[in-house]
Amino acid sequence: MGAQGTMRERPVALVTGASAGTGSEIALALGAAGHDVAITGRRTEALEELAGQLRGQGADVLVLTVDVRDAAALDQALTDFLGWSGGRVDVVVNAAGTTGPLSPPIGEFSVADFDNVIATNLRAPFIVLSRLLPVMRAAKGGRIVNIGGNPQVHRHRPGIGEPLRGEVLDGGLQIFRRPVPLVRSHALHRIDGHGQRVAAFRQVHARRSQT
Repeated sequence: MGAQGTMRERPVALVTGASAGTGSEIALALGAAGHDVAITGRRTEALEELAGQLRGQGADVLVLTVDVRDAAALDQALTDFLGWSGGRVDVVVNAAGTTGPLSPPIGEFSVADFDNVIATNLRAPFIVLSRLLPVMRAAKGGRIVNIGGNPQVHRHRPGIGEPLRGEVLDGGLQIFRRPVPLVRSHALHRIDGHGQRVAAFRQVHARRSQT
């Protein structure tokens, strides 16, 4: 395992929104696939529990308790992550997200709710990619996965990754946008640096939605 500030031998992943749900499941799958994993979220206790599971898989883990809506705190967390990883970034998963109020009419959706959704779902991934994409581009490799919402709602709305597709693919990187239902129903994705098929996204939340 790499020391602080030295390049790691194992592939390195960052997963935001890892304290519960899809982000937690992805982090565990990455750990099982041989990655060292940095996990972010707002609930330290949940992150530490996840970190224990990851360490049991043999992964080195960095726990970053941060609210991604806080731009300055998120930027500092990314600085800490790059110091821990020694500048290696193989996989980035933007899994932190919020729905906000469900379909209120204009006039009832408050500015505070709007700002919360934008800060979580749009600005936070922008900050993450702004910091980490240049590192990945310089290394000429890596995977970026942006977890979206309901595909029926968002299928005509480009995600934050869409404008990056040309430059990312030309630079040897791959970028994906996956709606949560699709993530949960298609368990195998090529997200590790060796082309190994990883069972990255489990079915627990899909099962819950059926009960």
